[in-house]
Amino acid sequence: MLQDLAGLERYVAESYSARSLIELLQNADDAGAIRVVFEIVDGSLICANDGRVFTESDLAALCRSASSNKRRGQGIGYRGIGFKSIVGVADTVHILSGNLECSFSRVLTRRALSVDHDVPLVRVPHELSVVEDSVMHRVGSLRADGFSTVFVMQGVNAAKVRDEFVQFDGDYMLFLNSVRSVVVADKISRMYEVERASNQGELTNVVVSSPNGVDRWVLLNGSQVTLAFSADEQGPVPLRPGECSVHAFLPTLEQTGFLIRLNADFSTDPSRTRVVLDERTDELVQSAAGVIAQIIEGTFDQPEQQFASGLLSALTPSIDDVSLQLGRRTLASDLISAVRTRLSSLPERYVLPPTWLNSEDVSRLAPPPGKRLCPVISGMVDGSTERIARFAGVGFLSAADLMAAVGAGRVRLSLEGCADLLSHVSGAVVSTDVTLRDAATGAVEVDGVLVTATDLLRGDSPASERFEQLVASRGTDVIGLKKRLGLMVGTSPKIDSSSVIEGWKTPVPVEDPARPFAGIELGARGEGSHAVNIAVPTSSNSSAWRSAELLVLDLLKELGYKASDHSRQNLGYDILAVGPTNELYVEVKSISHPGQPFALTPNEDSFARDTGLSYVLALAYRAVDVVYIQFIPDGRNALQYVKQCRQWAWECSEYTFQPTHEVRL
Repeated sequence: MLQDLAGLERYVAESYSARSLIELLQNADDAGAIRVVFEIVDGSLICANDGRVFTESDLAALCRSASSNKRRGQGIGYRGIGFKSIVGVADTVHILSGNLECSFSRVLTRRALSVDHDVPLVRVPHELSVVEDSVMHRVGSLRADGFSTVFVMQGVNAAKVRDEFVQFDGDYMLFLNSVRSVVVADKISRMYEVERASNQGELTNVVVSSPNGVDRWVLLNGSQVTLAFSADEQGPVPLRPGECSVHAFLPTLEQTGFLIRLNADFSTDPSRTRVVLDERTDELVQSAAGVIAQIIEGTFDQPEQQFASGLLSALTPSIDDVSLQLGRRTLASDLISAVRTRLSSLPERYVLPPTWLNSEDVSRLAPPPGKRLCPVISGMVDGSTERIARFAGVGFLSAADLMAAVGAGRVRLSLEGCADLLSHVSGAVVSTDVTLRDAATGAVEVDGVLVTATDLLRGDSPASERFEQLVASRGTDVIGLKKRLGLMVGTSPKIDSSSVIEGWKTPVPVEDPARPFAGIELGARGEGSHAVNIAVPTSSNSSAWRSAELLVLDLLKELGYKASDHSRQNLGYDILAVGPTNELYVEVKSISHPGQPFALTPNEDSFARDTGLSYVLALAYRAVDVVYIQFIPDGRNALQYVKQCRQWAWECSEYTFQPTHEVRL
């Protein structure tokens, strides 16, 4: 029996490794102590406090396993095993508290019980044994100075004790109830002090002084939980990731998930370093989430309130969504999820300004009816407002919303804003909710006259040159933009289907119709397939895609078009083909067999939508000694596409390959 208890005691000590001083500090706080001293004297560790003295009932509870006179919520500790952490650093313990004096010693216990096997240390109290005079002299000085309870640990593991001395931190005192000063003394003496001053209702200002400097905190006391904001003279400041400890009165190894510290009576494992995710912890997490969400919503609704910037910066989640989804469940993940749920009303009430719109035009934005723009908070420089809004699911004001506001006269764009809008829509990788032609109708006032982006690009305004410079400065190809809008000489944005085919040279009959497509009706619009002899230089390392482009380029030239290669310019098409009456944008797709799916990139899809019938797909299928080519006018609308999650490309897998031309190699 005693051997089992000795083993349990050692297990407890191992669980509390490097936390003996913390546990003794906790016991002192529970006893209502204001002052605590940890000191090494002639190899003995002395721990003294000026709290309530030990009673016989306290001593009896100390001697039992997992026994305590405290109940949960009455002080910090309640398990009755924390004191046994000293087993890991000493082999003899003496207690001098009020009139109670006793010793715990394995040697004395084995002698008293006449056994030679292992026995627990803190189990059987003995009369106070002999302690060195130098140690007792120091004990006497402490008791004379008002320290009512003194523990003397002998046979200590000096290395472990000194490690704990070095690791002792003033933050240990942040959430204590009564302790105000701690002295840690070995060869040198270090003082840690904490001052608490109630501020406004639920707020408490805390100043922790240590040899490393002074740390200021603002504690917000909620229902069963306390949030701790690091602070300076200007108010709350966010902690660095890794500093955001969860406290069960004393620090654990858990993180809060926000740039603050959090204290509550969380359930912990025996070592008190890890939070147990049970019903009690969940209740406290929900309470903390309610406090955090209330602060965030209040700051959004009243951004002019004091410390708004610091509060939002500190309440920004410190863990990204990918880590939350892939990582294990922790208190931090539960708290972040609970806060997000409680902020679910923000997307219904707020909208973020577009990131692509300049700040001057953003300041004049009018949100959609029933919503407000996310606030611009004075002093905010780290983008916390936007990050929290996006965390809560708040969306951005869309180009369509902006165009609606412009059309209703609720917003008047500047020249820069008009350039922002046009560049955003023309360069969008994923199709926007506004077409390029719609965006070009956005009105801007120039010298008292309303003009559209189309007017400006056409050169109909004194501000045209300036506008083109603004568009170009945003990385947009002005010439390509004009072509897409049909503003270049010789272009026609409203070309009809007949003009696409007009200009092809007189077809040459197929000499040998017995091709791999026997039985399939060849030709588009019933024209049949046209044979053209073209010699295109190829090499063993040239791709099928590049060879197909060169073939189509030469074919278009053979057909009478002035064709130029633009495939390397990422314009959304490969070849510009200029004919007598029309201008075509040709995108070449190489296929290895008829019916093979091909894809449009987001850039190609966007350009095809804007140019309509002027956008021509050229499908190139290479047989043994011939390449069959099918031209498909208005290729974006003439075929059916399915969005595929590769790199957001539009794929077409259902079409009938009917070559309009064959190129003999």
